[in-house]
Amino acid sequence: MLTACDPARDNSFRVGGAGLDLHTSQTDETTANLTNYFQNLCAQTGFDNEKCAPEPTALDDARWSLLVETGYNDIDARCDQYLRWIDEKRTERMLVEGTGTALGTLLAGVLGIAEVGTSTIAYTALALGFTRTAYDNYNNSILLGLEGSTIKEIVNRQRAAHRKEFANRKYQTRPQAVFALRRYLMFCTPQTILTDVNTFSREAASGNTAGIESKARAAAQIIPTANSPAVPPTRNVPIFTTKDNVALIFDGPGFTNKDVVTVQSGSCLAADGIVGNETKAAVRIIEDTFGSQMGQNGKINDQEWSLVEQALQANCPSKLMNFYEDLTYGRGHNPGYGGDLVEQLIKKNKFPPNLSGKDLRSKEVRDEVAKLRSSERINESYPGYDVRNQVTPKFVHHFGL
Repeated sequence: MLTACDPARDNSFRVGGAGLDLHTSQTDETTANLTNYFQNLCAQTGFDNEKCAPEPTALDDARWSLLVETGYNDIDARCDQYLRWIDEKRTERMLVEGTGTALGTLLAGVLGIAEVGTSTIAYTALALGFTRTAYDNYNNSILLGLEGSTIKEIVNRQRAAHRKEFANRKYQTRPQAVFALRRYLMFCTPQTILTDVNTFSREAASGNTAGIESKARAAAQIIPTANSPAVPPTRNVPIFTTKDNVALIFDGPGFTNKDVVTVQSGSCLAADGIVGNETKAAVRIIEDTFGSQMGQNGKINDQEWSLVEQALQANCPSKLMNFYEDLTYGRGHNPGYGGDLVEQLIKKNKFPPNLSGKDLRSKEVRDEVAKLRSSERINESYPGYDVRNQVTPKFVHHFGL
């Protein structure tokens, strides 16, 4: 499959490679993109530009660290959308058409890349210097042939290792912040995913992450070490000891009942702020969804909260029952509500054919999920809370999906 044709660009690369001139028209475009990008990161933190974005060479590590952490969260959201898109296209057995319109839709709809001059944060990849060809049809089509869980596992491990190794870095300038964000975004480009699958798949399958951690550790040496961890930034809430109700699912100071409500509403539960067995089970499902990026202890600490808070902001569609179902099947412009999962289980002869065309909003599908859990002995223990008719990470992984 050929990428979009650009004769001038092709000839430039053919004759001069990356080029010998330090300054090109692309330099001006990248500079403008970066200025807009960091201004919009400031908006995501809740501050105005004057109080947030340092000058490019300002020695202000606290604010640069805040912007890097915010950038990580924004990239996470777009990377997760991209990984879900790969799964959807694999399920549909359909490659993206090789047209400029289809490619534009992919970039704008999946990664949210916009043109210079927009007021959104959505042009992350362009702002950090990646070209459109990083996500072209050819590179994406290669990934559609790879096993989905392998891609997700390696991308997630790479991101977790990067955050760990860069957590105590002291960002003093914009170039250092850009370096960290570019490294983080690269984990979700087709070329890097393909390389990492080939390099690290055997390690990840056995639980050995030495190669991934070593790679992240080497990259982190570019940024000087802080005396104390600079990432994640201090939460912008009054600091007090977490007690009673809140402490049942949160670990550390600064959390409030408002955060409990966020967990509940993002997990398809009644948002009453009271932690019961359902809310405790919801946290366990969130941990299972993020895997190695979170501790598996039933409590969310400050660093984990910076990872999951944004993902919990969406309200669950009617009849979806937990965070994993919502995140996996209920989001996007055209959510399938698990219809693709039903079709996959029919093909594996796990669901009866009469369920074709139905999704998780159907009582018949819910009943079959419960039957399948029983017959396949997929046991999950959430004291006081029944997930028999729910789809969870363990349920999906049991069937290799």
